[in-house]
Amino acid sequence: MNMKKILRNTLLISLAFILIGCSKTQSKEEILQEKYKVIESFFNAYSKKNYEEMYKYCTKEMKEGFTQTVKAIPTANLIVEKKITTITHEKKEYISVKLIVEATIKSSIYPGDLWLIDVLVEKVDGKWLITHYTTG
Repeated sequence: MNMKKILRNTLLISLAFILIGCSKTQSKEEILQEKYKVIESFFNAYSKKNYEEMYKYCTKEMKEGFTQTVKAIPTANLIVEKKITTITHEKKEYISVKLIVEATIKSSIYPGDLWLIDVLVEKVDGKWLITHYTTG
């Protein structure tokens, strides 16, 4: 009788772990939405020249890169799309976004230009962060 209780309890515990594990699984679309939210938050801060807030959404390396970028492009406004477009570069999925940029005299970009970039958002220490981007 004891053995049956142990077996039953073991099965119940195993089932509970399986159900808990399954309930936390996110769909590809949900993950894509989370990544896009990071991009939106980043460019919302960028459009307001709130660079300290902006840097919360990218890695240290990207912060250093964007510090150079803001000298030529002080603001970039994200054009929010209803459908998120992705592209694969070097086996990684980037999110393609469109920006309207403000440029300085030192920039090769005209003010109000439409700028297309592909942004890589990856989990770093359990948090979604911008880790790379490419320009068209």
